[in-house]
Amino acid sequence: MGRFSILFVTRYQSHYFLKANEGVTTRLQKEMGQMQQELPQLQLEVSQIDTRIDSRLKDFHDNIKDISRLSTVFEAQEET
Repeated sequence: MGRFSILFVTRYQSHYFLKANEGVTTRLQKEMGQMQQELPQLQLEVSQIDTRIDSRLKDFHDNIKDISRLSTVFEAQEET
């Protein structure tokens, strides 16, 4: 095998490696594009969940206040 043959094989392998990487890059770019398209929908869902959690926490807090008030009323009645 001469010097030219080794050089040709090395360049051919490098070219093949670059082509293989281009395929991986293209696939990753497609996946990234799909993820970017899904992101707004996910952000909307998270926002809706956040709103529901806030509402339930407010209800819970209000219920705790009501229980506290009732407890105070019952304690006051027991003292009299």
